[in-house]
Amino acid sequence: INKSMHNNINNAGISHSIDIESIRYYYPEKVNSFFVGVEKYNYLMLSVIQNNFELFKFLLIEKNAKPQYINENGWSVLNFIIDKKLWIFFSFLFGLPNPEQCDTTEKIYNELNKIKIYNRSDIKNNKNELTYTGAALSVIDKMTKNNNNLLSLCIDELNDIFFLKSLIILYENYINFFIINQKKDLLNNKEKYKEEQDKIYFSFITNVFNYQYGKNKETLLIKSIKKSNFEMLQFLLNNINFNGKKINLDIYKTDFHGQNLLHYSVQLKQKKTILYLVKHDADYNKLLNAKDIKGKVPSDFDKIKSFENELCTVWDAAKNNDINMLDILINK
Repeated sequence: INKSMHNNINNAGISHSIDIESIRYYYPEKVNSFFVGVEKYNYLMLSVIQNNFELFKFLLIEKNAKPQYINENGWSVLNFIIDKKLWIFFSFLFGLPNPEQCDTTEKIYNELNKIKIYNRSDIKNNKNELTYTGAALSVIDKMTKNNNNLLSLCIDELNDIFFLKSLIILYENYINFFIINQKKDLLNNKEKYKEEQDKIYFSFITNVFNYQYGKNKETLLIKSIKKSNFEMLQFLLNNINFNGKKINLDIYKTDFHGQNLLHYSVQLKQKKTILYLVKHDADYNKLLNAKDIKGKVPSDFDKIKSFENELCTVWDAAKNNDINMLDILINK
């Protein structure tokens, strides 16, 4: 998309660099309008594409640029920031300190839970207007034209746990501010409110963390394996918490080919991941025994039996009375 995007920008006659002076006297309406013939990118998006941080700040502060606007591909400015891994843009948009100003990344994560969503614009009538931070957050759940979102983009393009965890915290803020807060009529009934809150979180988990993204219908877990990122896989399986509760992702979800996490781990010869998944699913063995659309189980992809030991559980060895294998598995 980036190659095509830059070609289209050049074809539309915007090959020169856009700077502050060239748009200083533009009305906000023009700043927020989309370029015809450039797949509809606005100035805020172009400031990210050109990695022009000063222009980015100028547009948000002086020109009231709208980070919630989405182009015809379903991308907001946040998609472009994630795609180009521009932490300085991300931190400014959400009022965060730069990593070098913090002793630990935990401080950044803590700050993400304190972001300012609203400005009190009309105190008398108790009306609020969104800050640019709140505006960016308000479209964080939008799906792109090719059936992806920010989380899948983060794994596909960045393969970066730090960005992923930051996005997950923002997603929780999004649910609390833009979905649960809309249920104010339930606030006086704590039991009903808690029930509604749990429903929303469950729906969100199903629709985001266990969703099958893109044309190949890959879950976030499958994407992490295809990126050979074992740390990312562990993080997704063990460290996703919403509203103080641990979220269990569906390890059995398959992709368009009917292949699960173990199918890909074997194909990609990821010994450490194979061991981890087999142990994780040892009580059920669903991953080991699942067939793809061609009727193949994960071990069918181990042509030369490189992972024969790894693809066997203690229960299998005991059931087959295989003392040697049992000894290997207990001591490995």
